[in-house]
Amino acid sequence: MGDDGITDQKQGSWVPSSENSHRSPYFIVIGGGTPGAILPLSPEGTSLGRFPENQLQILESSISRRHAHFHVDKRGRSMLTDLGTTNGTFVNGEPLPPRIPREIKDNDLIQFGSALMVKFVWLDQYEYTFHQDMYRRAVRDPLTGLYKRDHFIEQMNMLIMRNTNRQIGTAAMVLDLDFFKRINDTYLHQVGDRVLRAVAEVLESEVVQEELAGRYGGEEFVFALPAVDLNEAYQRAERIRLKIADLLFQVPGQTRHPVQFRVTTSIGVSFAAFGERQTSAGLIADADQCLLIAKRQGRNRVVPNLRPIGSTLVRGSGVIDPSLVTDRCSDTLDEAHFNNEKTTSSAWHAGVPVVGGRDAGTSVINIFHHAPQPDELPRTPRNDPLFESSMKNVVVSTNALTNCALPSSATESPMTSSSPAPAVNPAQWRIGVCSWSLQVSSIAQLQDLMRRLNCEFVQIACGDPHHASWEEGDELPERARSAGLTLLGAMLGFPGEDYTTPQTIKRTGGFGDPSTRAERLQRLEWALDRTRRFGLSDLMLHAGFIPPLGDPARAGFLDTLRRAADLAGAAGITLAFETGQEPAELLRQTLDELDSPWLKVNFDPANMLLYDMGDPIEAVRLLGPDIRSVHLKDARRPQTPGQWGEETPLGQGEVPFPQFLQTLVEVGFDGPLFVEREVGDREQRFQDIRHALDYVRRLIENNLAPPAPGLTNAR
Repeated sequence: MGDDGITDQKQGSWVPSSENSHRSPYFIVIGGGTPGAILPLSPEGTSLGRFPENQLQILESSISRRHAHFHVDKRGRSMLTDLGTTNGTFVNGEPLPPRIPREIKDNDLIQFGSALMVKFVWLDQYEYTFHQDMYRRAVRDPLTGLYKRDHFIEQMNMLIMRNTNRQIGTAAMVLDLDFFKRINDTYLHQVGDRVLRAVAEVLESEVVQEELAGRYGGEEFVFALPAVDLNEAYQRAERIRLKIADLLFQVPGQTRHPVQFRVTTSIGVSFAAFGERQTSAGLIADADQCLLIAKRQGRNRVVPNLRPIGSTLVRGSGVIDPSLVTDRCSDTLDEAHFNNEKTTSSAWHAGVPVVGGRDAGTSVINIFHHAPQPDELPRTPRNDPLFESSMKNVVVSTNALTNCALPSSATESPMTSSSPAPAVNPAQWRIGVCSWSLQVSSIAQLQDLMRRLNCEFVQIACGDPHHASWEEGDELPERARSAGLTLLGAMLGFPGEDYTTPQTIKRTGGFGDPSTRAERLQRLEWALDRTRRFGLSDLMLHAGFIPPLGDPARAGFLDTLRRAADLAGAAGITLAFETGQEPAELLRQTLDELDSPWLKVNFDPANMLLYDMGDPIEAVRLLGPDIRSVHLKDARRPQTPGQWGEETPLGQGEVPFPQFLQTLVEVGFDGPLFVEREVGDREQRFQDIRHALDYVRRLIENNLAPPAPGLTNAR
């Protein structure tokens, strides 16, 4: 993504004209985008439009999907064609006739739609470098290289518009370095600048796809990203906080030994869901309020907003508004001094506040995300009074909490059997496709098939012999992210898993075989890193056949799952176990026993039938709070015990999809749904997936009333 919010995919340098033999064509933005932005053009041909298959993708509502095309003809003339657009293309104020190439000249002014004005120019390398340098100076902070405040807000407004079009939410973070003035006062501004640059590098390393990072002023930074919910943004912020806390700085000391120190940051996080009013000003203001709360609570922590700000309790979220407690507890907290007291895991809630999740039973402890232990405090110069005095009150004694009075309603568990699930609008569900179902081996193939399906959301296979072997190899995440697809989750299958019969997969699937657990944990660690490189926060996999209660093998199996959860937590990735290889009651008991915020569910109703493991509808009701994503697949139960059931096209099996989708609404599910098809050749799968997408969309459009599926089984 360029600084202008326009994605460029192709740049050419060949020009047949002798006049332009050392120059290349460009559009320079002068209005509607980011003034000064330089858009490269290819003489062989450059298409412009709103859709990702264009060489220049212009993310603006008045631009058509395929808006215009530029090329240099055999006579060396620069030609521009309007592709029959709604809002037109204008050259020096004159509209271009549709689908008729017209010559354009150096310095012509061109308007695309109602929003974007550019100047067409041919530039040599020196001119291009000059323009690019001037543009960078205009939009980038000279010290950190991050976006300047004004440009960040401009780009964030464009991000919000794109997110609204895609019906997803937007999150913002405001970060402030703790006690930064003391660094400047103690080690001078040169060291302070080093710290700012290092923090900026952390933020830059976190940016994926169209996310944004900027310097808001002084030691304050901002970050914006598309997000599914507040929890997703919270996890990203926590990962950033930990990365910054891990930075180690070294400066010359007064003796021959250098002085080392670390820095911490406080972060406020805000989120606006699709359907809520999203503005950059509102999101940043909300995040800034949360930042103030983080500072008041002792710094070095992440505080998320709870919309609307100022509410006393968000029912069903498991999170108490920090501002409610801060005022009541401020005196107590101010008096609580660091006393080397080791806080216990039972006294502090260290998990992520999951909206609608199983952590909802926690009450007052939820207001504090993280109580740093003494060995987690910033490493400061020994006997430095400035730093040592600043560490007061960073860790609060658990005794301080007992004096914090809350209204009785706030201490009740927000999630009870009588609490209604959060309202869900099925029309806002993101419905996508599992990449392995299309049997593709490259991102180019995936792009083509997704375009033909008119679908942008993908659950992508990490890459392994079972699900997919990608031609892109280790470059897969970067290539996938730049392809214009919206990735919403990754899937891991382990080499050696054998699905020939239910018995073979029971022996070879997931973490079931003790002899392969160490190797597969290593494979999981690799997949977690790849998931992070995809820019994703969810990884799906089969855990294997979970031993039932009382089985001697259960303890070792659960220990492996705990190690998997620890790996996931360290990577900031949620693991979602796919349903079907055990009854839902056993999976529920297992998740409760493991009690990890990093372990959730990828629900597949067909698997419940293929493995003959119970009723999918009842399973949704039982697992609902922990369902992160859903596979849309249909099947019939096996006719003979111990054999496979039969996978069918969607709507032709025994999954009652109208009732299934309605139950997802009832339990408050608001994650992505992916069509999965694992039977048939590539063309048959493609047709079945196309019908499945249409079928589910029709169900939703008809308020989940069961229309005639209109599907035929071509087998």
